[in-house]
Amino acid sequence: MGGLLALSGAASVLAGLVIFAPELIAARMPLSWERKLGAAYDLPIAATRCESPRIRQALNALIDRVDPKARADGFTLELVRVDMVNAVALPGGRMVLFDGLLDEAANADAVAGIVAHEVAHVRRRHVAAAMVRDLGLGTVVTLLGGGAVASSAGDLVSLKFSRGAESEADSDAITMLNRARISPKPTAEFFRRLSKQHGDDSSFAPEFLQSHPLSRSRAERFAAAENKDVSYRPAMSDADFRTLKTVCRKEG
Repeated sequence: MGGLLALSGAASVLAGLVIFAPELIAARMPLSWERKLGAAYDLPIAATRCESPRIRQALNALIDRVDPKARADGFTLELVRVDMVNAVALPGGRMVLFDGLLDEAANADAVAGIVAHEVAHVRRRHVAAAMVRDLGLGTVVTLLGGGAVASSAGDLVSLKFSRGAESEADSDAITMLNRARISPKPTAEFFRRLSKQHGDDSSFAPEFLQSHPLSRSRAERFAAAENKDVSYRPAMSDADFRTLKTVCRKEG
């Protein structure tokens, strides 16, 4: 009986951690486990992944500008041909851009701001915490054990972060943009335009708004970060940005 009570107590503590403190579990999760989670949670839209030498060069140039250490730390940036205005981050540094977002973004600087935001989510372990909280520890253990878990694009965009996590990711993204001398103003304009078109936190908004709740204050935060005395440089060349916007649908 004592053993059963002890086991029950331990299970209750673990359940409590999953519900109320997924960040504690994520913070103590070895990075090797997190990378395994990212690899296991595959995209069912893999057939539409856009991967060619021209696209890879453009994606590498973008992530190198945003965070020069990202690729050395195992981060990857992918582009998929899906008509959704969104970007997602998987555990362990795997990030995915949907080309519908490229159609909505005015220029490469806006895309750089979104990529920086996703990099920040991964570095702060927000993604691992969201998986523990939203999918449950059982699913996480299944993935770590090599088990298959059905997934869909909807599953990916359904992982939601707290407003505190979104604020942290915004702050880190602004820091990365400033360090790279990429203007934060286009990111602000991207946020503001989506918010104006669809309203803050609307359930009928594009997937980006549903998975990254926005508000006018967030757009204003990026706009206020622009330094008039700084000489900003484009996040990538016009040729590379055109590659991302057009070659995916031709070659992907």
